[in-house]
Amino acid sequence: MAVLNFPFEPGYRLVTGSDLNKMIDAVNLAFSQTAGSSSIGQANGIASLDAGAKVPTAQIPALGANPSVTIGLTAKNGTATTYIRSDGAPAIDQSIAPTWTARHIFSQDIQVAGGITSYLNNATVGAGIGPELALVNSATTLNANQGSATFFAVPANLGGVYRAVVYAVVTTADGASSTLPSVGIGWTDNDTNTPLVATSVSSTNTANAVGAFGQGIQVFNAKGGTNITWQTSSYASGTAGVMKYAVRIRLEYLG
Repeated sequence: MAVLNFPFEPGYRLVTGSDLNKMIDAVNLAFSQTAGSSSIGQANGIASLDAGAKVPTAQIPALGANPSVTIGLTAKNGTATTYIRSDGAPAIDQSIAPTWTARHIFSQDIQVAGGITSYLNNATVGAGIGPELALVNSATTLNANQGSATFFAVPANLGGVYRAVVYAVVTTADGASSTLPSVGIGWTDNDTNTPLVATSVSSTNTANAVGAFGQGIQVFNAKGGTNITWQTSSYASGTAGVMKYAVRIRLEYLG
């Protein structure tokens, strides 16, 4: 049996410098006397110690591994004896369907590939919630009728029922009289493939005062791959072009 003799005075103290080197040499000597010097740092032998009293990295088996499972909603008991490397991270299982118990706050826009199937625990139909897909914010200085203009190109896969909310308002009155024009909406019917126009979604207004307005809602069934348009008609001003107005339109998809 090998005897481990430390070549410095006994007692409890911090071992540094030459004393530490003497301790390492003593430990290595004891190991060599017990197991034979040929087995130190060798396969099926014993590890040696380096100058820092640690087993050299070369003599430590590789225990790190890349993640092999994804993060789900339940715990997984593992059997592997490896650990995840410090710069590794497991992926999230994208098929999980969690029930969130706390509010989520998003700092970016939300993209929804499917519909909203439930709202306040009530089943929904169609897309679930009518998203706002297009808008018109005209200049506040319109002073004539506006010809038909596209404000939403219906995607081929998004034919269905839409709702256009329309608002027009006088921003500059004429010195004598004027007529705020009506706003119209045009579309191609989804069932008959017929181009249609509702020319007076919002009403005209002859009050000739700043803030005089007209408003209305048009619901229609638009065909995918066609355009939804807007226009105005029946504009009038006692002095041509003096009365000015603005138009606001919001388009919702109902499914």
